[in-house]
Amino acid sequence: QRRHYEEFVAQRAETDRRFAEMAEAIRALTQRVSDLDGLTRGWIHEDRYRTRSRRYRHLLLDPHILSVEEREQLLREAEAAGRLTAEEAAELDESDVLVRGRSRATGGEAFLVVEVSAKVDTDDVERAVERAEILRKARPEAEVIPVAAGPEIHPLAARAARDQGVWWLTDGRPYAPHEIPE
Repeated sequence: QRRHYEEFVAQRAETDRRFAEMAEAIRALTQRVSDLDGLTRGWIHEDRYRTRSRRYRHLLLDPHILSVEEREQLLREAEAAGRLTAEEAAELDESDVLVRGRSRATGGEAFLVVEVSAKVDTDDVERAVERAEILRKARPEAEVIPVAAGPEIHPLAARAARDQGVWWLTDGRPYAPHEIPE
């Protein structure tokens, strides 16, 4: 009877070990699916903001989303003029969306530097600010507005956007930095 008990304990330990392995595998798979879902949602939102210039009409007059070729020309000209380094140009080129139009305040040339996410976080806000600063160096005569876009905004990102002058754009509705809900 002692031998049966020892076999039972050994089998139970093996079952517990296998169960723990399966639970960890399920946790890892769930995290992977969640990460992929976030990426997919982000790509869907980026596509919407890259292809629909009307989303920006409340921020700029005559908004035009820059094509790859137009981006390259803008960056090439800024590098050739010595206004941007190659590293700065590469960083600006990573922007999700660049929009050119006319300032609603002055009628002069204006740009939006847009970072898109399914849920805007502080990293999105920081990237919008940093990349807008680079674009200001490339086009010092133009007004440049940093924008974070997406259906949701994390409370810390909302605070950062208010503090750093970043607009939040959600479903075509723009919120000026001071209007972003807490």
